[in-house]
Amino acid sequence: MYESLAMSAFQLSIKYPLKSAMYLAESTTLQAQALSIFKESCPALTPENTVPAFLFAAILGLHCFCDTFSTPSPDLNTFLDRLVQSIRLLRGIRATTGTCWEYIRNSDIKVLLADEGQAQERDDKVTHAFDNLKWTFSQSHTLSAFEAKIYGEAIDGLIKVYNSQLPNGDSIVLPDARIVMSWPINVSAEYTDLLHQRKPEALVVMAHFSILLHCRRSYWAVGEAGSFLLAAIEEYLGEEWAQWLLIPKEIIPPLEM
Repeated sequence: MYESLAMSAFQLSIKYPLKSAMYLAESTTLQAQALSIFKESCPALTPENTVPAFLFAAILGLHCFCDTFSTPSPDLNTFLDRLVQSIRLLRGIRATTGTCWEYIRNSDIKVLLADEGQAQERDDKVTHAFDNLKWTFSQSHTLSAFEAKIYGEAIDGLIKVYNSQLPNGDSIVLPDARIVMSWPINVSAEYTDLLHQRKPEALVVMAHFSILLHCRRSYWAVGEAGSFLLAAIEEYLGEEWAQWLLIPKEIIPPLEM
């Protein structure tokens, strides 16, 4: 309950900029209370607390994700550090509840875990860009076989999520964060480590993730995060890697200065 209120206060801080500081302070206080209560009441997973623990971890992970993308730091290194921390937290949700997943997906909250719509096999410039990027990495003489495999798996994840997107990100239903969160939750620890090391190829993959963010820009916690992420990575990588970012730049409009 406290974490849900913290998340609500965080949303209000974005909705009402003039009162942002007040709502953010309240959000931080509520989250601290939530973490304290959770630590005391749930030292280990049991059949009685598995579902509540999963719900708490999921909302906490969403909160961290929203905080990262709704108020991006102008410094790419700071932003990436927060992003890596967010990804590791989201992946931790999966790892923590992994042994109990069958129990959770058959519980009373199973309706909340349903996939959005039907995935479809798209054939457009985005999927072509993903496929070409994966092929280029696989043929690279500067990457190890291990690195090429890690990047390939990360790109496969992007393709899967993109195929689950509604056309052009337009929808008559409420925007859903699960689509853009699903890739960070499922991306490998090895890729996250390469991103943390600022490997250019890992940043190129992340630049293509900005396409997914752009498709969900109507969600309040995402907004223009895709544009910001792409611009930050483009500046960090420089002209040498400009060719690798052509498709994201065609799809995502530049930030308005």
